[in-house]
Amino acid sequence: MAYCYDKVRGFDYMSGLTRGTAGQADEGAAEIDVHRILEQIERRLGFCPALFKSLSQLPEALDVYWRQAQSAYLNSPLPGIVKERLFAYLSRYCAQPYCMARHAVWLIERQERDRDNGRASMAAAEVVAFLRRPRPRPQELEAMLERLASEPKLEAVWPQPGSWLETQLFACAVTCFLREPLAGKCHEALQRILPRRGYESLLMLLTFVHSSQFWADARGTVELDPDIHQAMRAHPELARWLAEYREEVAREQQDLAPLNQVLAREKRRFEGVVRSIPDALVMADMEHRVTFCTPNVRSVFGYDPEELIGRHKSIFFADPEAYRDLEAQQSGQAAGAVSTPVEMELRRKSGECFAGEIVSTVLVGEDGEAFGCLALVRDVSVRKQAEAKLQRYNRVLEALAAGASLPRLLELVVRLAEDARRGMLGSILLLDASGRRLRSGALGRLPASFSEAVDGLEIGPNIGSCGAAAYLNQRVIAEDLLTHPNWKEYTAAAEHAGLRACWSEPIRSRDNEVLGTFAVYFREPQTPTEADLDLLRHGAQLAEIVIDRVRKDERLRESEQRYRSVVLASSAIVSTAGPRGEFSSPQHSWERYTGQPWSEHRDWGWGKMIHPDDSRRAQRAWRDVLKDPQFSTLHFRLWHAATEQYRHVEGRAVPIFNEDGSVRQWVGTTADIHDRVLAEQKLRQREHEFRMLADNVPELFSYTDAHLHFRFVNRRYEEVHRRPRSELLGRHVSELVGDRRYLQSLAQHYARALEGQRVSFEANIPTADNPGRWASVVLIPDRDEQGRVSGVYAMESDISQRRELEKQILDVSGEEARRIGNDLHDGVGQELTGLVMVADTLVTALERRGLAEVEIAEKMRTAVQRCLGEIRTMARGMNPVSVDTQGLMSALAEMARRLKNLYGVDCVFECSQPVLLPNNQVATHLYRIAQEATTNAVKHGRSSRIRIELSCEDHHATLRITDNGIGIAEDNKKKQGMGLQIMKYRAGLIEADLQIQEAASGGTDVRCTLAAEALQQPMG
Repeated sequence: MAYCYDKVRGFDYMSGLTRGTAGQADEGAAEIDVHRILEQIERRLGFCPALFKSLSQLPEALDVYWRQAQSAYLNSPLPGIVKERLFAYLSRYCAQPYCMARHAVWLIERQERDRDNGRASMAAAEVVAFLRRPRPRPQELEAMLERLASEPKLEAVWPQPGSWLETQLFACAVTCFLREPLAGKCHEALQRILPRRGYESLLMLLTFVHSSQFWADARGTVELDPDIHQAMRAHPELARWLAEYREEVAREQQDLAPLNQVLAREKRRFEGVVRSIPDALVMADMEHRVTFCTPNVRSVFGYDPEELIGRHKSIFFADPEAYRDLEAQQSGQAAGAVSTPVEMELRRKSGECFAGEIVSTVLVGEDGEAFGCLALVRDVSVRKQAEAKLQRYNRVLEALAAGASLPRLLELVVRLAEDARRGMLGSILLLDASGRRLRSGALGRLPASFSEAVDGLEIGPNIGSCGAAAYLNQRVIAEDLLTHPNWKEYTAAAEHAGLRACWSEPIRSRDNEVLGTFAVYFREPQTPTEADLDLLRHGAQLAEIVIDRVRKDERLRESEQRYRSVVLASSAIVSTAGPRGEFSSPQHSWERYTGQPWSEHRDWGWGKMIHPDDSRRAQRAWRDVLKDPQFSTLHFRLWHAATEQYRHVEGRAVPIFNEDGSVRQWVGTTADIHDRVLAEQKLRQREHEFRMLADNVPELFSYTDAHLHFRFVNRRYEEVHRRPRSELLGRHVSELVGDRRYLQSLAQHYARALEGQRVSFEANIPTADNPGRWASVVLIPDRDEQGRVSGVYAMESDISQRRELEKQILDVSGEEARRIGNDLHDGVGQELTGLVMVADTLVTALERRGLAEVEIAEKMRTAVQRCLGEIRTMARGMNPVSVDTQGLMSALAEMARRLKNLYGVDCVFECSQPVLLPNNQVATHLYRIAQEATTNAVKHGRSSRIRIELSCEDHHATLRITDNGIGIAEDNKKKQGMGLQIMKYRAGLIEADLQIQEAASGGTDVRCTLAAEALQQPMG
């Protein structure tokens, strides 16, 4: 019994089959529930085998192994008896006896374990005899394979267990599992006879057996399950077999261990060397039959290695005569000597020919006799194509350098392509100026009649090959012109010219613009190979190079002509000077501008025309440029003959270098910038005046761009914010006041200004020295020439003192109102209370005497009571909010009741959840805002229904008053009466957002939203 299991390959098989689930296990390793998996195993099998338990410390491995067991073993459509027999038999080749013992016991016992309810059962003696059965020898296996070749394909996933066919397929499966020499043929037999589902299920089962043996070996000694021990006590023959199994495996491993290690090491080294060789390695015997080849023979010749074993090596060669010459050359080769590389035309399995390079060696045995030949075959077609491509490229470049015309160059491109491919005819068609028709550029060896037929061809998606290629900007292949739909209208012309195939490639510029087409024709139907397509692409590329170069030369000549015309017509001075800046030839534009003749401006005479005050500075600057030649500019004043004055000019000089880096000449331009300089000076003066004015106003003045970044701030800005101007410029407005303050107080106003509106508002804009600073701000949009807003001017005045005075006035008025309310309650209220008591006494006395004046007394008592109620209501209105946190809610509820009683309006107060304000001042201001809004609704809006709502959402408290009155008239909005101003002022004091607008259903909607901070802690 041989220990044949390869651990590394076994692990590869397992990971290959379970790659998807293993990846999932790795990602969610922390979430794998080992206890749950073991419970699943026990429910499915009736108990948990020891091999699964041994993996409980490796959650990922346990999860993957259990998933594999379900898919490849438990849920496999193969019959249960087949799975158990195959598993038990293959487990003989595992170093650990667990797998073999486990499945041998399952063969003996009758248990349901599979979904198909298949039962596995054998007697113990039968199982032992079955496990002792040797596998077929190679000769027997060959005979089996020959008989299997005539067997028809099965309809069931597996033949009837115990049948002759089942025995043969069982032997093939064992051979495949052990990867013996005939494993490839066995795979073919299994795949041919078994249906696809059965073949794939068998492969999965074999892979699972490999996995089980791997994990059994990896875990060391796996304790046998209790039922295995019980079965061995009940069946001594099974126990003896297991004992012998262990001894035999141990002895065989000990004897073969050193040899196996050496063989394995040498095998890995040999396989590594062979795999690293990119070329095909073929070995043949003395009868020229292939005996061995590397897997790379597939990439070179297209054959699988198994296809070539035993075949004559002449199948590799395209020319039999060349092959015989090579054999004659090798016959005279010395034994063991390596031949020189030989290039020959070889043939692939597909029939395609290619250029190959062969290096051969005669193999010699230990007896000194030659027993074969080893050849290294390399595909050099790519190299040969590259060499041919380079030769064509060089030929075209040589013609370009010689100054050949465009038609001759295009003709050369076509002829070079025709010479590279036997039987090929080429042509180049170019798009005309309209971009809709193709004109003949070069026609090579094409018949003249066909050339005339295609000249002037209009492009289109279905117009031949060239017309479609130019229209679609993509390659068009017509393998047979007689059947291709694009050639229906041109079949007669093609047949007359004897053409049957056409491939067309668009010629594209570097900007992907179609310039024309490069096409090749054949007299027989042709399907292009990769080499053909590469030749087609290269022909189009060469044509593009030729066309681009010729057109560039034409543009250069036109550019030179335009340059000369521009120099003559330009108002600027264009000049060329020597290496030191001297004029070595007449400069006509210089003479035209300065009036200085050539006799005076030659050499360095031109310097006399520079203003005396600028001459010395210009000379120093020019000496510095000569020390480090580079592009340079210089401003100076130059004499202008037409105006008889010195004018401001800008001179630019560009050095032209020799190959050694020295300056050959200078090319310069001198442009008149006199008007621009004067305008800039005037602009600087105005800017200076503007800065002086802006820096000396008491207000804060700034300018921001359309993105609200500061572009200018005056000196007052620096003083108030204690930050230098350089630190403010370029920053966003929000960076000055803070994001929260900006969003709360400034964002909406700046947004309106950017929309083109002039905006005035008051806001709390703190500084480092004055956190409570208030300012009156005016925003004025700045518009560009197109009328778009390009920036915002801001004028800011400090109104902190005014706001403080207003606050004091409000506080005093509020305090006075509270005092009056207290006086009314404590003074007039008490007096009226006494009068009510006197009236009660009077009414009682008159009623006892039965006098008629009792009615008059009753009216007096009612009037006094009503007056007392109104006095109390007025007093409560002047001091409405209690100091506790729930005071606002009770005050608003009382306000709703008072309005209903006093004015008879339908007034309701709603508060779905408590809104607690720790600060009584905030609550008082909110109450006064509600009081003013409801008063306006009754007196001015003539409302019959008022709704007061207090709510808290997203940590913001909102007071909302809505009515069904006539709303706010437009003139009232513009006038902004005292009541509205006081409401806005109160909202500003508590940093609330007040919105007054028309309600959706008519009337007025007043909303005052309080910031989150007011709900959290007392303010001030």
